[in-house]
Order: sequence, then C-alpha cells, then structure tokens
Amino acid sequence: MKKKIILAITLVLFCINICVNISLVAQKATAPNINPKTTEQSITQEQTTDNASSTTKPVKPAKEKSTDWFSIIIASTFMLGLFALFPLVIFTNIKEKISLTPKSNAEIEDFISSLSMEERNQRAYEILESIENKLSTVPGEDGSELLTITKGSQARYVRNGLEYIATYLQPDNQELIEQMNAIKEVYDNRTERYFAGSKWILGCAIAIPVIAAFIDFSSLWSSLMLLHFCGITFYYLASRVPAYILEKRLRIFGSKGKGLVGVIMTSLFAGSATKHYVSINGGPWKRDYDEEFSSNMTFLMIATIIAFFIGVLVAIFGVINFILNYSTNFILPFKSCKQWYDKTFIEQPIAITA
Repeated sequence: MKKKIILAITLVLFCINICVNISLVAQKATAPNINPKTTEQSITQEQTTDNASSTTKPVKPAKEKSTDWFSIIIASTFMLGLFALFPLVIFTNIKEKISLTPKSNAEIEDFISSLSMEERNQRAYEILESIENKLSTVPGEDGSELLTITKGSQARYVRNGLEYIATYLQPDNQELIEQMNAIKEVYDNRTERYFAGSKWILGCAIAIPVIAAFIDFSSLWSSLMLLHFCGITFYYLASRVPAYILEKRLRIFGSKGKGLVGVIMTSLFAGSATKHYVSINGGPWKRDYDEEFSSNMTFLMIATIIAFFIGVLVAIFGVINFILNYSTNFILPFKSCKQWYDKTFIEQPIAITA
C-alpha cells in the first residue's frame, strides 16, 4: 500500500515539474528583452545629472539563466508528433492497403505500350520470384513451408512489388495473377493492424475535452483543444500495430498487459477500495467511514492529477508508440513503386533462380 502511494506521489511530482518547466519557458518567451548596456548607460546618466561630483559605479548585467533542455525536449517531441509523424501515420494507414485493380493514366499507358505482353509477364514473374525469396517461411500443418511476413522491410517489399505489377505491368498470365492474389492474401493478413495502446491514456485524453465542454462549450473550438484532438487521433493511429509485430510481442511477453500507465491507475483505484476498521478501547471492530472517505478523496485527487497530465501528454505517448509500431513499416509519400523497381531491379539487379 505504501509503495503504491509513494509511486503515485512521485509521478505527480514529475508531472508538476513538467508543468512548471513549461510555464518557465513561456515566461522567458514573453519577457521583455532588456539590453544590459542600455540600462547601465541610462542609470549612469541619471546619477550624473543628480550629482555631477559623485562617482557612478557600473551596473553589472544579470547572469543569463541556463537553457532548460527538459522543457525543450518535451515541446520538440510534441511538435514532432503532431506536425511530422501524425501526417506520416495517416499516409501510411491509407497507402499500405494493396489494390490489384489495374490503373490507367497517360504515363502508365505509355509505359505499358512500350513493352510487349511477353516482356510484362517476364518482369512480373521476376518480381514475384524475388518476393517469395524475400519472405520468411513457417511450417504448415501438412509439413509444407508457408510464406509469411515477419519484418517491416518484407511488408514494404511486397507492397511495392505487387503495386508495381498491378500498375505498370498488368500481366495476363493466369498463373501469375493467382500467385499475386496468394501473396496479397498473406500481406493483408500479416499487415492487419490492431489497437495495442493504453485505454487509460486514451480515456484520460478524451476526458479533458469532455470536462472542458461542461465548463465552457466554446472552448472545444480553441486552437489548443483542436491540437489536443489531433493528439488523441495521433495516439490512436500510432498505437495500431501490425499482426506480425504483435505476434512477436505476444511470443516474448506472453500477453499485451496493461502497460505502465494502466498498472499505476489500476493500483490507485485498487488502493481506494481498501476498507478501514477501528477498535475503540478494545471493543468490537467497526468500519471507520471517516478514514475511508479521507483516504478515498486523497486517492481520487492523486488519480485526477495524474489523469490530467497523462491526457495532456497524449501526443508524446503517440511518438513513443510510433517508434514501436511504425519505425520499420512507414510509407514515405515521395517514394513510388516505380522508383523502388528502378533501384531494386535496374540499379541493383537481383538474380532469379528458376
């Protein structure tokens, strides 16, 4: 019980420290810029006017405060999450799905017309063979080897390869089409994303605008609240993990678990459910409702403070989850499948085994 209280108090102090540091940075940003030399000259002139015979002493400029790196790191991480990683997460979630439906535009038609059907089928065959060589294998129920995806690099390779075939080659060989569909099925199953974030963090973050709406509904349209909504969305999307990564974690840790935040919040609410009994002068034991109420109010206050700071820092938790869930499988908007093909098969030709 004491350990839980100490842990909660430590986290509260940590959150208060963050708030104080952020406020100090804001004060520095809004403080007027005073030139020490100008101040010294003005003071010297005033003293000379009042008493010309007196000797004036130069005023020493105040020492500048050291840079608050902790606040800078927190603010930079917040900005990085919302303005750089958040758009990247949205783009990845949209573009990672593969469609084998043939596409058509002037560039694609010109490229296709420059190749014969035999050449297009041959290139598609080479790409599909390289994909199969790239993928991992697992034993099937009948003892055969099945292709699977276990790494982000494999997922990106499959996506680029199938997208290039469907867009720029469009083969008519039925065996190649069936092979494409089989690989796509593996890709869809292994890259399906599941929410593996903390429901506590999500709940604390959502509680902030809900409470703000009760206090002042117009505050929901403020710039800070809109950024907070973006932070909530970013955290949710960044917490969606592909099946092949989730499988590795389950194999290592055994289960998803509650996470650090979940353990802390659950411990607080478990502590608030403790029953207190008292015996007066050796008499019968009776429940001490006053002590229970005081203890519950203390736990509730601590939990509220912790929940508030957890909700405010939701975008920072999103950055952490981005590193865990997207660092090896994100998709960049300026890299196309055609660039991938040129780099993989033309600049660095891959030997295909028959």
